[in-house]
Amino acid sequence: ASVTTKIPLLRHIIGWIGGIEATGKVVDACLRRGETVALAPGGIAEMFWGFPRPGCGPDEEFALLNSRKGFVRLALQNGLPLVPVYVFGNTKLLKRVQLPQWLEALSLALRASLVLFWGRWGTPVPFRVPLLYAVGAPLLPSARRPAGHRTRPQDVWWGLEAPVAALVGGAPAAATNAQSGPVLWRGYPGWEPSNLEVDSFHKRFCDALVDVFDAHKESYGWGHKTLRVV
Repeated sequence: ASVTTKIPLLRHIIGWIGGIEATGKVVDACLRRGETVALAPGGIAEMFWGFPRPGCGPDEEFALLNSRKGFVRLALQNGLPLVPVYVFGNTKLLKRVQLPQWLEALSLALRASLVLFWGRWGTPVPFRVPLLYAVGAPLLPSARRPAGHRTRPQDVWWGLEAPVAALVGGAPAAATNAQSGPVLWRGYPGWEPSNLEVDSFHKRFCDALVDVFDAHKESYGWGHKTLRVV
């Protein structure tokens, strides 16, 4: 949350472990430097989903994604893949009290998590829960030139033959240009993907995340659970 950048000690700790502010401008700058960014699109709002919230069952897990499309747009603008990851057990590390709806709205307005939670011995120390990181295959953006764009020698397009290691690493695959040597395609400055393209890539990501959950839930002992995208 952006509010963490205002807290002296906490912002330094987050900076030491590589954390950045979750804003489009900051994330875009990291991507254009060739860095890999891991993010939780659900953010603060997702913390309020799940049992005992009204309408949420104990055998349901939730991913708040339907209204979160900014990260998809950034991936398209930069020509980078999205890698779906689900962390089994993450929602069992702490327990929380179901608070009034107005407090959830206040949290969203303040961009800060106002929740009552506890872990072992009634403290903020998380419960001892095994975590399983399930990682799906990289989802490649469509290799489509923006309308009116003329192909240039330095433009390199993604292909299915691109090395997976390069895709996961966050930097585009390299190509060789006879005049300038190795070059990278970094997207098109100012290019804005259409809403249809964003929606299509977003749906692919949501479907892939559910597939990752379903493929690994039995091995974690969660065969009775379902993942709902909300």
